[in-house]
Amino acid sequence: LNHGHHAYLWKYYQALIRLRKIFLQKNYFKRENIQINTPQENLLVVEYTHSSQGVIQCMNFSNQQLEHTLPEHNSIQWNLLIDSADSQWFGPDSDKPNTFKTTNSVRLCARSIMVFDRKVL
Repeated sequence: LNHGHHAYLWKYYQALIRLRKIFLQKNYFKRENIQINTPQENLLVVEYTHSSQGVIQCMNFSNQQLEHTLPEHNSIQWNLLIDSADSQWFGPDSDKPNTFKTTNSVRLCARSIMVFDRKVL
């Protein structure tokens, strides 16, 4: 598991497990805290909220890059938690900033997932 592509996949799964543990601690997985949307074909957006905290997961199932605008609010900043297209996971390195103001849209690489944490300013 510590060689080649297997090492990248192993580290990626470890990061996903860490995120899942955080989600469980914040009660994001309760049915009333989950909102699922399909704003365009081949794009699935899942938003987990609890109190003023939140996480949004954008999944691109297309063979092409897609663009999505994160929910807008004047006092919210989105922090990128994980991008499956990042070079650390042996992806094409999407070259995105780690934080997004609410007016920014994000570009999702083909067949990729991005997870953002909502920070209230």
